[in-house]
Parts: sequence; structure tokens; C-alpha cells
Amino acid sequence: MSTSEAKRRKSSHPLRSLTPLHVIGLFLTAITGAVHLWLGVTNPSVALFTAGIGFVVGIVAVAADIRRQTVVKLGIPFTATQFVYYLATHFDHITQIGAVDKVVQFGLLVVLVSIVRTTT
Repeated sequence: MSTSEAKRRKSSHPLRSLTPLHVIGLFLTAITGAVHLWLGVTNPSVALFTAGIGFVVGIVAVAADIRRQTVVKLGIPFTATQFVYYLATHFDHITQIGAVDKVVQFGLLVVLVSIVRTTT
């Protein structure tokens, strides 16, 4: 790739460099982030609200191409920890919104791992 081509690619809008997997990941992240923010406000929980903020920060960083690959890699343990923690602590009384959120998070994990595997 020539230097001028590299500069042109770098200067193009960051959203243009998103792959379809990135877009799906952003969509799933927005859903689980909204669930965490909503639950954090309606059932006053600093942990849930903070997790929601973490998802929002991830969305902004990936969309703006701010250390995108690093953010994607960090999203795997961030999401997996919440997934496992919820199942371990709520297994006997999983709520409907919790179940939907875990399905979304599982899909997000699949997407994040796929992005890492296809870009490294």
C-alpha cells in the first residue's frame, strides 16, 4: 500500500472501516448497554449502571476507531465476566430481562471472538 493510500484510508471517516461483524457487535453492545443502564437506574445499582457506562464507552471507542482492536479484545473478558457472574448468582431465579440480556451477551461474545480471529 502506498503512503498516499495509507493516509487517505487513515483520514477517511472511522465508520467506513467497520466490518459487518463490527456493526453487529455495536448493535448487540447497544442492547446490553441499554439494559444495564436501565436496570442500574430502575433498581438503583451502581454496578449495573457502571457496566452500562462501560458498554457505552466501548461503543464510542469502536465507532471512533480509538484503539478498536484493543477495545474488542477487552470486550471479551468484560462481557464474559458479567455473563458468568449473573448465571452463578441468579441461576435459581433468572428474570426474563436477564435471560434476554444473557442471550444478547452470548451473541456479543461470539461476534467479539470472531472479530479477533479474523483480524489477527
